[in-house]
Amino acid sequence: MLFRVMHYPQNTFPKTPYLSALKKNISEFKFNFFVSASI
Repeated sequence: MLFRVMHYPQNTFPKTPYLSALKKNISEFKFNFFVSASI
């Protein structure tokens, strides 16, 4: 999925919303991983 996104032209894929969404996903993933690891 991420590899496919990299091939989008810069104009059709706005950078900033994508980066903020990516950061949000990464932080949620870290949180979920921490919770599942502590259980």
